[in-house]
Amino acid sequence: MDNKQLLKDSIAEHMKRLYDRGLTTLLGGNISCRIDGGMLISPSSIDKHLLTSEDIIEMDLDGVILDGKHKPSIEHRMHSNIYKSCIEVNAIVHAHSFYATLFSIIDKEINVNLTAESAKSIGVIGIAPYAPEGTKELADEVAEKAKSHNVVLLKNHGVIALGKDLLQAFYRLEVAEQTAKLTYHLLEHPFTTINDMKLR
Repeated sequence: MDNKQLLKDSIAEHMKRLYDRGLTTLLGGNISCRIDGGMLISPSSIDKHLLTSEDIIEMDLDGVILDGKHKPSIEHRMHSNIYKSCIEVNAIVHAHSFYATLFSIIDKEINVNLTAESAKSIGVIGIAPYAPEGTKELADEVAEKAKSHNVVLLKNHGVIALGKDLLQAFYRLEVAEQTAKLTYHLLEHPFTTINDMKLR
């Protein structure tokens, strides 16, 4: 089995994981992986739980579809802009997970200093200003934040995580969601003292 097929299988598998773990809605969210000269990306408006490798689309980084039977994710421009701007990024996961999305709406920051895991694996979370989904404006804003952040909140929209491979990107998204949940509950039920890690 060639590398392209393995990546397609992995994208389909991780899209199912996103939905099964409640990290995105049935038709929301998208995943991509870089390949030579372009990317593989999940399709638009396809049931995430039923996705297979045959549904994954191949595109170049200028938006030209090279292979696939569906329309690509509406956010394909955001993915391609990140790959153009960040040569070390090989995988991107975008989701509408509950707690991270909540923090994209309220005027509070996710405290990544609460655990060693989040401080080490995420670092400071970037925040991209609101722009309508699928637009060049959103793609440009997120790509700019991606230059200096592993995880970016999209205002009033959701969260995106980047990695050297799909495992790392998915892991960072999960940690971001867990950390957002911890932060929210500490805001709701504050303790006298919170021992947080300071990023070195």
